[in-house]
Amino acid sequence: MSDPRGPLWRRPFDGHDCNYPGCKEVVNGQLWGCKEHWYLIPVELRDRWMACSRTRDRDRVAKSIAVHLEITNGV
Repeated sequence: MSDPRGPLWRRPFDGHDCNYPGCKEVVNGQLWGCKEHWYLIPVELRDRWMACSRTRDRDRVAKSIAVHLEITNGV
């Protein structure tokens, strides 16, 4: 039985599954989800997520988690 995501050696090292419920698409570690589901999120939340992922301050992780939960709860 083959994995629909492909062989392990072809997956991104820092990748994870899309956070959209039921989606198994592997995405880059900085992204919330796959392209299809990313554009279902309102622009304001996408902008906030991108701002958190680019910020280099010590509160980045806490901000990212808060925005991640807001997006996930809205889906």
